[in-house]
Amino acid sequence: MIEKLNEELGGNLEIVQFSGSAEVSQAVLGGSVDLSIAGVPNLLGNDDYQPLATVSPDRSELLDEVPTLTELGVNVEGDLMFGLWGPKGMDESVLNILEEAFAKASQDPELIEELNDMGYESSYENPEEFQNTIDNAYQNFGDIVSELGLNE
Repeated sequence: MIEKLNEELGGNLEIVQFSGSAEVSQAVLGGSVDLSIAGVPNLLGNDDYQPLATVSPDRSELLDEVPTLTELGVNVEGDLMFGLWGPKGMDESVLNILEEAFAKASQDPELIEELNDMGYESSYENPEEFQNTIDNAYQNFGDIVSELGLNE
């Protein structure tokens, strides 16, 4: 994501790698880096940060006053994805049971509220929809990943 943003902005960002979000927070708050890409959960309730833009395709319900990069004229979109993965060729009956259970859980108001309280916006995609999301992310970032040798 940061490499795509750097390319879109003309390659003027100096990208600094950190081993975790705590180090990133220290660097941003200490002034040794100017910005970071961080998940919304890291920002909610912390007045020390100024959110500049979201990278998601749509505005975050949790930060609805913050524009997307696309709204600001920067052609970069991405999203944090969590998914359930299983072995290729998984038994269809097991897949169906898991799919039904996760679809049902994704509609649970208590779970949705709990995730929102932690700073996550949840959505459910069945296996085909999730595969499309993965394919789209690859189409969006695959070229730059290959160009920079990040897939080796």
